[in-house]
Amino acid sequence: MAERETGHKYAFFPGCLVTTRLPYIEAAVRKSMRRLGAELVDMPETTCCPEPTLTKALNQKTWLAIAARNLSIAEEIGLDILTPCNGCYGTFKTVNYIIKTNEKERVKINDTLKKVNREYKGKIQVKHVVEALYKDIGKERIKKEIQKPLKNIKIAVHYGCHLLRPSEIIQLDDPEQPTFLDELVEVLGAKSVDYERKMMCCGGEDLKIHPQTAYSILKEKLSSIKEADPDCIVVTCPLCMIQLDENQALLQRRHRQNFNIPVFYYSELLCLALNINLGDQHFKLHRIKADEVVKKIVKS
Repeated sequence: MAERETGHKYAFFPGCLVTTRLPYIEAAVRKSMRRLGAELVDMPETTCCPEPTLTKALNQKTWLAIAARNLSIAEEIGLDILTPCNGCYGTFKTVNYIIKTNEKERVKINDTLKKVNREYKGKIQVKHVVEALYKDIGKERIKKEIQKPLKNIKIAVHYGCHLLRPSEIIQLDDPEQPTFLDELVEVLGAKSVDYERKMMCCGGEDLKIHPQTAYSILKEKLSSIKEADPDCIVVTCPLCMIQLDENQALLQRRHRQNFNIPVFYYSELLCLALNINLGDQHFKLHRIKADEVVKKIVKS
């Protein structure tokens, strides 16, 4: 099917985890956005965003400068920056806000950037892939393109922390009772199921400092999801994907906790609904087998 023009064009920043560990997310994002008429322009000479917890805690000046350098590349291209990573989104959104609202900090940051012959003026916006789908492309456009509705598929939505917070800066949705990702799931024809620990962190960030805590949080999160009896979980963040998919498999293997709930990045489900061929090997990269859910969608 030929892609239709929508006029949406973005400077694409996939982020470290997607590029190095979860390339299937990047493939799904690129294919689905292309089908919906959006153009993704690769950004040259970018670095890590940098990640929004440890780097920021160790040296905020460095965190600000590296993020601003990446933002300056998108500004030089003349496009808003688009990322499929909640962490990258949180970093860029926060630093962009600081630069646009705090002249003193903007001067300090640009004094640092001068050492590498760069400057950031704060002329672009920062967008997450699902934000662009919801606000720019829109549910109606997505609905018109769907060829394989996700009928009879029940999905547990996991928003992830950095997609919504700090809410005074992100301002994407209500941080306590968001709905936009549920709406994006249901526009595909699926059913978004509620569960008690819906807004609970997946525990992914704790892996860096206290793995035992991370697995405890993961177990509680998955137990809550299991009670809702969904066909799968949907995420918007590569770290959440690693925690809920890869570490769910590890939890099952080490502690005999048999949750066995497939996990998808939203763009993967979008590709299935759009009848985009992701290739025979794509879902083999998931640790929790997704075959049954994929077959159920493809055969619908």
